[in-house]
Amino acid sequence: MTTLLLAAAAVLLVTGGVASALRRWPALAAPIGAAGRVAGGVLGAVAAGRILYGGRALGLSLPRALPPVPLELDPLAGLVLLPMFALAVPTGLFAAGEARAGRRPAWLGSALLLVVTGLLAAVLRPGMLASLPPDARRLAADPTTGGLLALTLATTAITTAPGLAERRRTTASGAALASVVVAGLGLFGLFRTAAFVAPPPLWVGGGIAGIGLLLALTAMSWARQEWELPRILARSALRGAGVLLVAAGVGLVGFTLRHVGLAFLGFATAALHLLAFAAYQPLLLLASDAVRDATGTTDLDALGGLGRRMRDTAFGFGVGAAAAAGLPPGPAFAPQFLLYAALLTVAMTAALPFRLAGIAALAGLAIADLEAVRTYFRLYRRVFLRPSPGPEAADAVEVSSPRRIPLHFLAILALGLGLAPLVGLVAVAGPTSAVVAGLRSNRLTAALDAAMRLGRIAGLLALLAAGLAALAAAAAWLWSRRRARAAAAAAEAPRADRPTRARRG
Repeated sequence: MTTLLLAAAAVLLVTGGVASALRRWPALAAPIGAAGRVAGGVLGAVAAGRILYGGRALGLSLPRALPPVPLELDPLAGLVLLPMFALAVPTGLFAAGEARAGRRPAWLGSALLLVVTGLLAAVLRPGMLASLPPDARRLAADPTTGGLLALTLATTAITTAPGLAERRRTTASGAALASVVVAGLGLFGLFRTAAFVAPPPLWVGGGIAGIGLLLALTAMSWARQEWELPRILARSALRGAGVLLVAAGVGLVGFTLRHVGLAFLGFATAALHLLAFAAYQPLLLLASDAVRDATGTTDLDALGGLGRRMRDTAFGFGVGAAAAAGLPPGPAFAPQFLLYAALLTVAMTAALPFRLAGIAALAGLAIADLEAVRTYFRLYRRVFLRPSPGPEAADAVEVSSPRRIPLHFLAILALGLGLAPLVGLVAVAGPTSAVVAGLRSNRLTAALDAAMRLGRIAGLLALLAAGLAALAAAAAWLWSRRRARAAAAAAEAPRADRPTRARRG
């Protein structure tokens, strides 16, 4: 695994540097950068997956010429690095299409982002407190200091990740990769802080959950005030960041109350939502960039009727919109289901103040989910289903293959995570168990079994929803074929009958 990680870092840095040096010649830079990003992403994802599913830490040895800094990657680092390296594959292919379209992807910047993130995850290891001086160790382990650090890391990193899509100088592939990396670092810092320090005060978990709920409730109203597609998606993604913060806050509340089941459900939901975010947010960003390249605009007033002209992009955007809204069989449905179960546990079993807070959180989250479904449905209908309002959308054609393949890859990945949530639960079980193992280890098995049962229920509901959607699509197709045949039969009717009928009338 060490060889794979070092090989991934070397491939990413070398090919990224060469592609950046050849930016003036896109015909040379695009294949070199894309091949390096894909190869490095595959190698890094395989290594991170083996660390994650193997459930054991991996020590990295630096060359002797460098200072002796101990490095170690544990399953939590593998959980954060796996979606980042996996996302490097489709974004690398998409960046090749961007380079051919006249844009300049940040080949070296993306490689440095991945490598530096991996080094940071290796440095912030569980045993790093032992290497600190006694005074610094006591300050780092203080609950109030650790709580403030967790609050700052979680809210700052996770809420700023969607805003990267708004920067016009950033390509869609770079924004998609950077948003997942920043959100993953925020969750990694929160998990690591919870493992470092004593249980933080209740106001830390409650504050994170409250900020997340406020974001989830207001994100869609902010999105409806925008008229450009990338800005709408960036505002809408704040709802996903808010849901992630709510789950992390619930986990911290359970951690402080020493409630193993609540803490495990909250942290597992947050980790699952990170995996879902890594699937649907890049899918939406890449699809919106394909729309801009095909039409030359991102203004909603000029878009429409793209469903027939850009079928691949419409499919990818539809899957991403359904996933971002939390609908089955999207990848965000299972973490939403687990989050409702966690809040319902608080509303039914906790003390009276926590019961009221749980009921309020349930109501607020339900309102936010309904608003998200309505907003994403209107956005998809306006861009892909309504008649074309102008020449920009009327003359649109599908983008090239290097940008269509990533859309299909991410859409299949999102549907796979949604239909098989137990795979994601198995992936996050190890890191989550390591965070809450210090509470009551004898109840950890029961909490894990309860989460697996909820995952099975979510998977069955996702399969049922997929079956109903397939039946509805088949019925709609048959109905359209029947109407087309009826229209064709009416057009082929003998013309001689028409004047006869007119004279009889």
